[in-house]
Amino acid sequence: MKFVPSPSLKIGHKILNNIKKEYKISDDENIFGDEAFEGLISYPQESKASESFSGKTLDLFLFNNNYSKNALTIETMAHYPLKDRFRQIEIILNSI
Repeated sequence: MKFVPSPSLKIGHKILNNIKKEYKISDDENIFGDEAFEGLISYPQESKASESFSGKTLDLFLFNNNYSKNALTIETMAHYPLKDRFRQIEIILNSI
């Protein structure tokens, strides 16, 4: 089953489009074992996501315990220079 994001995920693509202006984004259908669509990894209940959807992550703890209906996990590539990692986070925060 191929993952197709719902329109409610528009902020993810907005963020990625802003990052793409300065950095390469993977457009693989599978990123680190998780289904992806145009660089966006999502964890809907019906997906076959990896451990990320096991409930062990902070965003899922908040969601599953009714602390939040939405969560955003920001990850940067560990091999990037620190200044690039901070720049990507800055782009993300300015996108929301």
